[in-house]
Amino acid sequence: MKVAVIGPICKDKNIVGKNIFEQIGGIPYYTGNALFFLGASVSIYGSSALARNEIEKSFACEKLLQIHSRHTIKFINSYLKEDSDVRTQGIYDFGYNAITLDDLKDIGDFDYIILGPLLHNNISRHLIEQLASIGLKIVLASQGLIRYVMNNQIIWKHPENVLNVLSYCDFLFLNEVELKYITNTEHTVDGIDFLLKNGAKNIIVTQGLKGSVVCIKSKNYKIKPFPAHRLADVTGAGDSYMAGFVRALELFDDPLKQGEFAAMIATMSIEEKGPFHHTAKDVYKRLGW
Repeated sequence: MKVAVIGPICKDKNIVGKNIFEQIGGIPYYTGNALFFLGASVSIYGSSALARNEIEKSFACEKLLQIHSRHTIKFINSYLKEDSDVRTQGIYDFGYNAITLDDLKDIGDFDYIILGPLLHNNISRHLIEQLASIGLKIVLASQGLIRYVMNNQIIWKHPENVLNVLSYCDFLFLNEVELKYITNTEHTVDGIDFLLKNGAKNIIVTQGLKGSVVCIKSKNYKIKPFPAHRLADVTGAGDSYMAGFVRALELFDDPLKQGEFAAMIATMSIEEKGPFHHTAKDVYKRLGW
């Protein structure tokens, strides 16, 4: 399986209870690293102003293309207590960080292209259209498309940013709170139905401690959560889930197994700081498969 992960590479300051630590972050970091250790061939296309050596030592992949930006997006992720999956997010530096097709001139023949915007202006509708038009399978982490910055705080605006690109995406990933905002619905099933009616093909909704819902070819599958042995840092859990699900598309035909494989990876990822770095066999063992 060949996968490209495209998006900004950020810096995260994570505050978990009384513990504070900083590390590289972003979807290329969490999703890309996890995919590599799970056995995929991974190419990273990341926009950042960080020094090349700092980026290189943080990634495991076959190819790493840094798209140079004037700024590096810097987040503050705060969790009131260690067992919380509710995050308060602020931002203390950001720039345009836009990625265009010109930045991806050597984009190759990939099984999947994962798009991971962190803010609304990182990846445009036009770029998504262009990538879809050349026959690439698009996996979109939609959270960034509704994120705007006001007074160093993240606010959500313009849900149509997501609705307008649904038809170009093969898989859409979002969490339950984002789903409710984008679709203006109260229940997960109603939100999924709304997205399907607006052109979505396959939808994955993560629900934190409640598990997740996988909608494949208009059929919903409820995925149970798996308890963690310990909780070190929940930042990047959704990105790790996405990596696991994309990898599972090649490993299994059953959406339930795909979802459970991804859910276990999310659980294992929060037991340690940094990105997921175990093999598929390790995940099978935890699942008892």
